[in-house]
Amino acid sequence: MASKRLALIQTVASMVPVFDKLCDELMPGVERFHIVDEPMLRGLLDGKPVEDACWRVVDYCQAAERGQANAVLCCCTSISSCVELARQGVKIPVMKVDEPMVDEALNHGCRIGLAATASSTLDPSTALVKQRAGVWGQQVEIDAVYCEGAYDALFKGNVKKHDHIVKGYLKEMAERNDVVLLAQPSMARVFDWQARVDWDVPILSAPMLAVKAARDLLKWV
Repeated sequence: MASKRLALIQTVASMVPVFDKLCDELMPGVERFHIVDEPMLRGLLDGKPVEDACWRVVDYCQAAERGQANAVLCCCTSISSCVELARQGVKIPVMKVDEPMVDEALNHGCRIGLAATASSTLDPSTALVKQRAGVWGQQVEIDAVYCEGAYDALFKGNVKKHDHIVKGYLKEMAERNDVVLLAQPSMARVFDWQARVDWDVPILSAPMLAVKAARDLLKWV
């Protein structure tokens, strides 16, 4: 796979090293480059139309294709809904970071908890769960929860407060669902904490599952 190249579209700069580490571990030898646009996410959080972000994602995917990328991974769930349009504008595969996570969740039951810290993520993530459930012919109950105050704390650099808020919501959601999804890659930091907790309910995070899926895809493109 040494000749393969992956482009990653990011909206949070601090996630670049997270994905770099996963890529180093799971697909060493694959070249990669990041396209980072934090104002795009800020705009969505401030209420700008998602269509504005979609055309930027299309431009980035086309730039990635010109940069000889074999595939693109959109690493922000708030722009997952833009991927369908982006796929029409390029010949290379464009992946949604949360799609492998959602597919994995469908193996664990019909009551699916969806925890999000960014309000712009709830609608596209909920829509993706419904869409993937339809693909697999499953009926699901979606418990979508906004972890109020967590994203604000993260942007202000208070990661301890962010994690504390998210953990509180996760404990409640785990009591009433078969599986709980951390809707955004920026929430994955809480996953290491959860792994040390003896819960029967799986807590799924997107980054590792997405990189594994990208690795598998790159074997065939």
